[in-house]
Amino acid sequence: MAKFACRSFLLVQCLLATSVVAQTDEAVSREAREIFETVLSPYCPGRTISNCPSPQADLLRASIRRQLAAGETPNEVKEELYAVYGEELRTVPRATGFGLLAWIVPGLAFVVGGWVILTWVRRTRTLQSATSGSESIRLDAEANDRIAAEMAELEQTL
Repeated sequence: MAKFACRSFLLVQCLLATSVVAQTDEAVSREAREIFETVLSPYCPGRTISNCPSPQADLLRASIRRQLAAGETPNEVKEELYAVYGEELRTVPRATGFGLLAWIVPGLAFVVGGWVILTWVRRTRTLQSATSGSESIRLDAEANDRIAAEMAELEQTL
């Protein structure tokens, strides 16, 4: 009976260990995917690590998985990548220092552009209302005679 209890205990321990390892592998894979999709590749400009077909990117992906399996957090891995390869690997710039401009300039350009368009529309409406008023242009008799003479002369040449 003691042998059965001992074997059962070992079997349960093995199953629990396998379950923990499977959950750990799943967590590592999920964290690795998140890093691969949010960090640009140092080997393929403009592509994330997940989209880079370079053999060096394969080695980098394996290295990231090893770091995560060893217990490093995704933020620690990312910060190490930024320290080694530079800040240009960020898909989203930091909201501090020079990177803050990447967050402010588009909003500022949108506001200034809207103001310019609004000013232009108002100015155009003001000019249209000033020129399209109900006032009609009246010519004096001398101007009417001169226009009639030029029209007659033009008809004769045609």
